[in-house]
Amino acid sequence: MESKLRRIIAAALACAWMLGAVHGAGAEILELPLDFEPAPKPQATYPTPYSEGEAWLHYEDPSITADYEGYSSDEWHTFFYIARVKIADGSQIRTAAANSFEKKGVAPAQTLARRMNAVVAANGDFYTGNSGRYVLRQGKVFRDYMAPGQDLLLIDEDGDFHIVLAEEHPEEMDKTAVNGKKITNALCFGPALIRDGEIVVDPSKAQEQSHPIAKEIRMAICQMGEREYMLVTNSNESLTLEEFAQFLSGFDGIQQAYNLDGGMSSHLVFMGELRNKFALINNQDYRPVPDIIYFASAYRPD
Repeated sequence: MESKLRRIIAAALACAWMLGAVHGAGAEILELPLDFEPAPKPQATYPTPYSEGEAWLHYEDPSITADYEGYSSDEWHTFFYIARVKIADGSQIRTAAANSFEKKGVAPAQTLARRMNAVVAANGDFYTGNSGRYVLRQGKVFRDYMAPGQDLLLIDEDGDFHIVLAEEHPEEMDKTAVNGKKITNALCFGPALIRDGEIVVDPSKAQEQSHPIAKEIRMAICQMGEREYMLVTNSNESLTLEEFAQFLSGFDGIQQAYNLDGGMSSHLVFMGELRNKFALINNQDYRPVPDIIYFASAYRPD
């Protein structure tokens, strides 16, 4: 039943994306500069207004189509929050820091998302929490060191994901380009969950930071197709890493999936509002984060 529900949701979102492509015909799409300045503001009245239903949200303009869906799962005993995004240009995948990637600082993800005019955003990899994480953001290397034993996600200038597993020794490779394409952003929390459509997570090798065998709130960023992505989180301490990967593998067309910081750092923001408002756990509140990854509009009307 749940798989059928996912197929229905996917079909509905695909229809919305095709309509967005039609609306966007002939519109000028910007290639956003590789910097840390705010992106163009979303056009909430073009061509279909941002709309809100019981658990469904939609935004589109000629450069981006985004949908949010929330639903309860009896199979996994949790509530899932899912954002699907399709963009026109790879420059629309961006990162930002609460302060800067050279200084420490934290803020709620929705604050950062609003500051950067994000359409959809999620917490990043908490790069300040471990000096052994490689930090490359918006094309600039801020920390040119990576400790062994970590899976790495590289995002190239076309918006394609490249996952390098720990056993392939990403700490020894050139992480600024892949197949001649410039790497614009690298994420180093991990581990990898799915690579080239196959589950690759191995809890026995995963770093303890991801609490691999514990039931946790999880956050993943996924590539589904060409410039097509998904952000997924759950509502309570309900999934091990393996279970999270198994859930994600049920989505048709999933290519790559990478685990981001979870627990009370899990923030899923759609149009400037936090959407995964799960019940507080052990009286904890949402943890402010040092960085986000986000999807931006690249459309600026005349």
